[in-house]
Amino acid sequence: MSLISLRGIQLGLGGPLLFKDLDLHINPGERIGLLGRNGAGKTTLMRLIMGELEPEEGDILRQQQLNVKRLIQDVPNVTGSVFEWVAKGALQHSEIIIAYHDILQKVEQNSDSAQLKELEKIQHEMDHIQGWDQLNHIENMIQKMELDPLGNIEDLSAGLKRRVLLAQALLSEPDLLLLDEPTNHLDLPSILWMEEFLLRFEGSILFISHDRAFQRKMATRMIELDRSKCLTFTGSYDQFFILRQEHYDAEEKQQQLFDKRLAQEEQWIRKGIKARRTRNEGRVRSLEAMREEKSAQRKKQGQVKFKIQDAEQSGKKVIQIKKLNFDYGPEKPIVKDFNLLVERGDKIGIIGPNGAGKTTLIKLLLGQLDPHEGTVKHGTQLNIAYFDQLHRQLDPLKTVKENISGGSDMLDWQGGKKHVLGYLNNFLFPADRANTLVSILSGGEKNRLLLAKLFLQKSNVLVLDEPTNDLDTDTLDLLVDLLMEYEGTIIFVSHDRDFINRLATSVLVFEEDGAKEYIGGYDDWLRQSEVLNKNSTSSTSSSTNPSTTQQTQTLSDGERKELFNLPKQIERCEKEQEKLHEKMADPEFYNQDQPKIDKVVNQLKKLENEGENLFERWEELETRS
Repeated sequence: MSLISLRGIQLGLGGPLLFKDLDLHINPGERIGLLGRNGAGKTTLMRLIMGELEPEEGDILRQQQLNVKRLIQDVPNVTGSVFEWVAKGALQHSEIIIAYHDILQKVEQNSDSAQLKELEKIQHEMDHIQGWDQLNHIENMIQKMELDPLGNIEDLSAGLKRRVLLAQALLSEPDLLLLDEPTNHLDLPSILWMEEFLLRFEGSILFISHDRAFQRKMATRMIELDRSKCLTFTGSYDQFFILRQEHYDAEEKQQQLFDKRLAQEEQWIRKGIKARRTRNEGRVRSLEAMREEKSAQRKKQGQVKFKIQDAEQSGKKVIQIKKLNFDYGPEKPIVKDFNLLVERGDKIGIIGPNGAGKTTLIKLLLGQLDPHEGTVKHGTQLNIAYFDQLHRQLDPLKTVKENISGGSDMLDWQGGKKHVLGYLNNFLFPADRANTLVSILSGGEKNRLLLAKLFLQKSNVLVLDEPTNDLDTDTLDLLVDLLMEYEGTIIFVSHDRDFINRLATSVLVFEEDGAKEYIGGYDDWLRQSEVLNKNSTSSTSSSTNPSTTQQTQTLSDGERKELFNLPKQIERCEKEQEKLHEKMADPEFYNQDQPKIDKVVNQLKKLENEGENLFERWEELETRS
């Protein structure tokens, strides 16, 4: 039985219909990838499923007590502790649990009689609501997400904020989880962590993502919003494209047959008027119905038409770097004795976690930042165009048209003139959208507009900082094709593995001791780094005595944070056990009803098991640190 069924849904939101006769069924255990052009209604569909919107026509049937949670696309600006925000995902009594956790922290830091009385009062409330199991569930979820419960959420990176919001959504163990661009603005380690975590989730997932590698790993079924309908394809992400093309081919043949029949009927009507004084009224009505159907047919959305204005060819050597050193202190090297030769036609991807120094490296390459040591030499006749993921080159208070042309109707294009509206239409901005303020555009539209602005420049070097964010699949494919054909040089930052694989001739990867170059794309880097690690391991083992030396396993960032927090968790667990022992030592304790006695005894057993598990984990990580 389906968790939720949408039948005959129609919705327009005051404009053209987003959905017409839309049907969708989501079953238990499915992981469904949701595709569609920007503006096709993907987020709106999620809001319908959540119950935030009601359809104008049609029915939405949900299983009784269906629990649906949604992770929104934009990370909100919020304040408070990680514990507080995760605990808000509790189905009930979250205020009491948060209050207990807050006062407990205050008492542990510096207690006074007033605080102790407040703690005792809230402990009674926790007993009354039976909140101890819920508290353990919250703490276990935070630990599973490798988060610091006492950390301030406003100080976290975008990736860690998403973890907090995901933990909040998962706390109530939803039957259906809705994820709107969960990998947006995440670095590669965070994306890989999220993939593995979600693959272990036992509920159903409906997710929107432009990340092909994420789609391939996650999806068991694909659906696409196309011309107000929902097309569904069972199978993998790659199978989806084969099946979709077969669907379009069949649709095109059907359209051709329809057009032929319509033309025949039109011809019959014209001849009938001349040849007969009376006509077959039934056939006339049939023709009128066909005309209405033809008029109502919605054409497939247009395609973006990218084209770059090439400048004169640069010299063969574009950038040459020798023995480059730059750091933000001894523990934060960006590059160390770094050598690099960038030649005309190279397409170099830059990979690394957020905060590793990717933007700093670009500034060094472009000469916007002076190195501490070494040299950066630029070749001749360089014309550089820069794509900024923060859209700082766009004025949000001006219209789309004004950002492109500065108010003029004509643009200099390929040695001639082109009307600004015709140019913008190539990037899917029709005339009415061209007069829209940039501030109210979607993320995908802003990226398309910035590409339109970028490609007006004559260039032989493109520098692209996360150009793929928020772009739909079709637009992304066309962008890759264009960049592959570009005869100039490209330096780009991206966390999109498929984009890197398809475009890069080499990658600069930020590792522990700075940036290193590898030939090929993302998968090539993985293969080369695995070989290097194996060679390093075998070399180390052959030069040391295995009887006296044990190979050390380095801890991940998450494990180091976990090791740092474990003593506090063990201490907290021991204190709670001590309180229960004191309660059980009271002679009046066993005069209570048996259920109350059993509750405390069971709670103590849980704490003892938790303490043992925490201590074993601490010993394991400590030996590896």
